[in-house]
Amino acid sequence: MVELATRQDGPVADWQLLEMGFPRTTIQSWRRRGRLHPIHRGVYTLGHRALGPNGRRWAAVLACGRAAVLSHRSAAALWGIRPDNRRRIDVTVASRGRASRDEIDVHRVRHLDLKDVTQIAGIPVTTLARTLLDLAEVVPQNQVRRAINEADYLKLFDLNAVKNQLSRSNGRRGQKPLTAALIAAFPEERTRSDLEEAFLTFCDERGIDRPRVNRPRNDNELDMTWPEDNLIVELDGYQGHGTRRAFEDDRRRDARHLLDGLRTVRVTDKWLTREPDDLEATLKGLLTRRAGEDERG
Repeated sequence: MVELATRQDGPVADWQLLEMGFPRTTIQSWRRRGRLHPIHRGVYTLGHRALGPNGRRWAAVLACGRAAVLSHRSAAALWGIRPDNRRRIDVTVASRGRASRDEIDVHRVRHLDLKDVTQIAGIPVTTLARTLLDLAEVVPQNQVRRAINEADYLKLFDLNAVKNQLSRSNGRRGQKPLTAALIAAFPEERTRSDLEEAFLTFCDERGIDRPRVNRPRNDNELDMTWPEDNLIVELDGYQGHGTRRAFEDDRRRDARHLLDGLRTVRVTDKWLTREPDDLEATLKGLLTRRAGEDERG
């Protein structure tokens, strides 16, 4: 029992003691005599109450049963890609019956694939790719991007593993924000559709009305339009805009739009991902200006 508690940085669970052959009456007696100090229901420390960070993580996982794993913000902290100073611990369990409890946020899933689980310091934890997907559901996108950058700096990041995780995650709330954070961190991986998705996510997060996407006009297709505001956004991040001919054609088209009273703003990868506050102010200013003109008219 002492060896088990030592391997787990302090805590042990009653279900572990029962599996080791200790009778339930003995466990109850040790509790009454102060040999076992309760941390969570059914989880104890031996002879003391002090727990370090990994001890607290172990205790939370043990309290949620045999199949529980550390996840979300707590997993990101264990991986070393994002600090987490909260008192509460995130744990994922493949069960419908467990509710969150004191100091534990329980995330219930129908099924947890074994390839999404690994161990760090012996603690069952979600893989880095799964951790990033979970993290994208509970923190802002810019924090996910920072976590990706930190994982890349620590040489933990595997782009193919994250793409595989995304391909298996249809319906997850974290899919779109993780995709947007991924292409913000690695703009060279961005396709036209990726950039469009990132821009739409940006509009949603910044409180900007969603534009119409890829609407035809004459012989062209406009990336993003707000027809009521006579505003067009062209996204200049994908390869089709990278040639000299495309550069010239784009400027001629912008000039023709001006003749028709349409304003064109060209948004680059850098502006969208590295200077989002400035882009937000620019777009809101243009949209507000039109609203003000309508009121005065």
